Amino acid sequence: MRPQHPSRRHRTAMAIAASLVATATTLSVGFGVSTAQSGGHTATPDAVDASTEATPDDLATPAGRVVWELTGPHPESVFHSLPKSFSTQLGYRPRLAGGYPVDPTGDCSSPIALPRRFDDLCRTHDFGYDVLRFASRDGHPLGGWARLRLDRMLIQRMHASCSSPICDAAAALAEVGLRVNTWRQFDGAPTPAESPIEIVSSGVGRGWADLTGRRSGATS
Repeated sequence: MRPQHPSRRHRTAMAIAASLVATATTLSVGFGVSTAQSGGHTATPDAVDASTEATPDDLATPAGRVVWELTGPHPESVFHSLPKSFSTQLGYRPRLAGGYPVDPTGDCSSPIALPRRFDDLCRTHDFGYDVLRFASRDGHPLGGWARLRLDRMLIQRMHASCSSPICDAAAALAEVGLRVNTWRQFDGAPTPAESPIEIVSSGVGRGWADLTGRRSGATS
C-alpha cells in the first residue's frame, strides 16, 4: 500500500491553525501590535486594508499589470497581459469562471468548511497568489500592495456573495486567516509549503521585526 500523504486542504488547515498560534504568541509578548510599515505597504494583522496603490515600477512588469487588472473592474483582461511563461512555470493556464480568471485546481483551504459559493472566489485568489510567486521567481517580486489587493478582493467578494449571517461569519473567519498569513510573510509572495514549526517561527520573527523597528523609530 502506498503511504498516505496529507491532503492539500489538511496541510493548509494546519498552516492556518499554526499561524493563529504564532500570532497569539507574538501578541502575548507585545510584538504583534506595531503600526510600523515598510515603504507604506506593510500590513499589521489588524490593518490588511493598508495602502494598496501599485508602484509605477511594479506596473511596468507583466505580473504587476496582471494583479492590477485582476483586482480592478475588468478582471477578464488579464488574459491579454499574462505572459506565456506563466503556464510553463506554474503548470496551468487559468480559465474564466463568473467573469474572473481562476486556478482550475484551486480551492478554499480552510480548517473549517466554507460555503460552496466561495469556491470560485478562492480559485481566483489562488491564481492571484500564483502570479505573486511567478513574479518572485522571475526576479521581479511585487510590493506588498499586490498581496493586499488580492486579499481584499477575496474578502469583499465573499461578503458580496453572502445572503445570511452564517455566510458572513465564514467570510470573517477566512479574513482572519488571510490577515495573519499576509502579515507574517511580510506581504510578500506566499510560501508554497511550511511546517507548523516554520509557521510559528515566522510569526515570531515578524513580530520581532515589528518590535525592533518600533524601537528604532522611537530612538531615532
